[in-house]
Amino acid sequence: MAIQLMAPQLKTQIDDHYLRQGPLFGGVPSHALELEQQRDLEDSGWTVREYLDQTVLIGPQATVRWDQHLFRFRDAVLHQAAHGLAEGVPVAGNAQAIVDEVINSAWDARLDQLRTVWGALAYAALREGDPAPDGDPDLVMPASFAMEDQETYFFYTRAMADAAVATLAEVVKPPDRGDDLWAMLAAIHDTP
Repeated sequence: MAIQLMAPQLKTQIDDHYLRQGPLFGGVPSHALELEQQRDLEDSGWTVREYLDQTVLIGPQATVRWDQHLFRFRDAVLHQAAHGLAEGVPVAGNAQAIVDEVINSAWDARLDQLRTVWGALAYAALREGDPAPDGDPDLVMPASFAMEDQETYFFYTRAMADAAVATLAEVVKPPDRGDDLWAMLAAIHDTP
C-alpha cells in the first residue's frame, strides 16, 4: 500500500493549528487553512464538521484498544505453542505465570515498535489521563473519549490511517519459528 505524502506546508499548518482540547480534539479550524488546503484535506479523507460557531476539518482517525490486541497475540502464541512445541506449554501453576510473563514481554516489545510506527504516521494521539505537556489539568482527555489502555490517533491522510491499522494484523501474529520466544517457552518445561 503506497502512502500518499502531504505537502510540507499543509503538514505544518496541521501541526501548528490542530485543536488540543475539547470535543473536536485533533481537528483543524477551517480559518487556519486556505480553501485549496481544505480541499486537499478532504481529498485525503478528512471530513468537515460544523460545531457551534466554527467549521473544523477532522482528520482520519483510528482508536486502538491495546489490551484487546494483547489478548489476540497471547491466544495466537498459545495456539501455535500447543501445536508446535513438543510438550506444549504449561497451563497451571508457576510455570503458567512464567509463560504469561514471557508472552507479555514479547508483546511489550512489539507494542513499543507499533506505537513508534503509529506515531510516525500520526499528528496527534490522545490517551485518557495523560495531561498536556505543560501540565495544565484542563487539557486532560475526558473519560468519555477513551478508556484505560485505549488510544485514538489522528492521521494526515486516510492512507496513513489504513497503513497504521494494517500493522495491527501483523503485530498480533505469532513470531516466526526461528524467534527466541519459542526457545524460551520450550525451556519453561525444564524449570523446577
